[in-house]
Amino acid sequence: MDGIPLGIELAAAWMSTLAPQQLAEHLQADFTLLVDQRRGSLPRHQTLRAAIEWSYRLLSDPERALLRCFAIFRGAWSLAIAEAIAGEAGIQSTHQLLHMLSRLISKSLIIVDHRGEGEMWYRLLEPLREYLLTALSAEEAARVQERRLHYYAQIAEAAESGLSGDQQQQWLSRLEREHDNLRAALEWGCDHGGAPAQLAAQLAAHIWRFWLVRGHYAEGRRWLEQMLARAAPAEDVRIRLLYGAGVLARLQLDLDAAAQFAREQMQLATQVHDLRGLADGYGVLGWIEEFLGNMQQALTFFQQRLILSRQLHHQRGIAYALRGLGEVATAQGRYVEANTWLQEALHIFAELGDRRYLARIWQDLGRLAYHEHQLERAEIAFQNSLAIYHEVDDRHNMADLWLDLSRLALARDDFAVAVAHQEAADRLIQDQADRWLQAASFMNRAQIALRQRQISAARHYLEQALSLFDLLQHRVKLIEGIDLFAAVAMAEQRPVHALHLWSAAEHIRRQMGLLSPVWEARQRQQQIDALSLHMTGDHFTSIWQAGQEWSLEQAMAEARSDRVIGRS
Repeated sequence: MDGIPLGIELAAAWMSTLAPQQLAEHLQADFTLLVDQRRGSLPRHQTLRAAIEWSYRLLSDPERALLRCFAIFRGAWSLAIAEAIAGEAGIQSTHQLLHMLSRLISKSLIIVDHRGEGEMWYRLLEPLREYLLTALSAEEAARVQERRLHYYAQIAEAAESGLSGDQQQQWLSRLEREHDNLRAALEWGCDHGGAPAQLAAQLAAHIWRFWLVRGHYAEGRRWLEQMLARAAPAEDVRIRLLYGAGVLARLQLDLDAAAQFAREQMQLATQVHDLRGLADGYGVLGWIEEFLGNMQQALTFFQQRLILSRQLHHQRGIAYALRGLGEVATAQGRYVEANTWLQEALHIFAELGDRRYLARIWQDLGRLAYHEHQLERAEIAFQNSLAIYHEVDDRHNMADLWLDLSRLALARDDFAVAVAHQEAADRLIQDQADRWLQAASFMNRAQIALRQRQISAARHYLEQALSLFDLLQHRVKLIEGIDLFAAVAMAEQRPVHALHLWSAAEHIRRQMGLLSPVWEARQRQQQIDALSLHMTGDHFTSIWQAGQEWSLEQAMAEARSDRVIGRS
């Protein structure tokens, strides 16, 4: 009822017949239930619709026309978009529009929304909006819808630049507020085909980073796929749509679809000589291969992106490629190169004013320092990253960072802090349907439980983590899990089983060209050395060689097995 006294009074009369939820469902469909059956009441007080019609008839023709135009808006809207569609009501100047807005506000037909930063936003009472939609002719609605689509298409290019620069937060907030109207504009354009659909495709190609940063992966990918399938976009627009769809599919961990989008993008980019489109496609393929643990192939793809981006003097593409190279080099233990690449990326993102990616690079630098066992340096980098994630309200990466900080606290033997950081991560993870974060959380819980000698809990968490990482095909984390299962086996007095698992993990890690963080490798080696002192040389060697022959799949199966392979 949007606070309308008559509407509330008429709705209250049904409370003896319908539950509140039932009444709300009926009123969402129409307001015909809202009738006053009492004799003697004025006609305009007998139904909510009659009251709205009476108020509507008292308005001037231009006022009625303007209200009908506003009826297409969902939720709140700004003065800028009101100006864009007001011409349909015959209003030709901002001065004229402001005077008419003022009159309609004074008559309580338009509500002022004060939540905008530095500007007023407006909205219609919902019952009035429902009535106005019935008064809006199909032709009139189509013209107003087209004006709204053109408005968003006009600001889209500025939005794309703003979403990646120092105005990122302002644009994120603005597009979040206008999200319902953006959806309506995209839907109308896509449904109408031809020029409107192509305009909607251009709009989606410009703003997909909004869905990326806000975590609307599924919705963003759905819009991009619709535009690819139904809008017949121009080749340059299609390349950008494919890039966005590939990035969002990768973040959804739908890697096959992401690779398919990237390959189609690269094929089309090659045909039309779009080097930037080709470079971006290499980037998507690089991230996919890194996730799968194919580090050498990932390195090749990132190097290709770097070469093309430097050739084009495309700073953002250069920074993306450097970040990928830095992450791969960290995993391979090439720490000097990793630092060089990440520092250059940090400098570029700082110049671009991209706070979100600045935080990502600080997090990467923290992980590099952790790998090197430079714990103070890691702490500083992680805290820099955390401050920016808070600033940009990036809850997904903030959760991931809390897990990094928990792992860092474990390296310092500070269990209380490790648990506190784990809990901070879990509070954020519980609001997100992200299997990778859930798996990473289980893995970290297992490490904490193991260090606190809670062996059964550690095994339980590891089972959960490996099931998810296996589903996600994340081989790097699977190896880490096998190492932890070996440590669990040691705590369970199963030294032979532990040695088999450590040997298998070391062999697979070496095959993949990976190097463990210094502290974790040191902890593991101390336990292996202790085992070697309690076994004959031949016995130790035979067990180690047996483990070297295990595949990743066999090692995982053995890790999760409860059977005792040996205790000697």
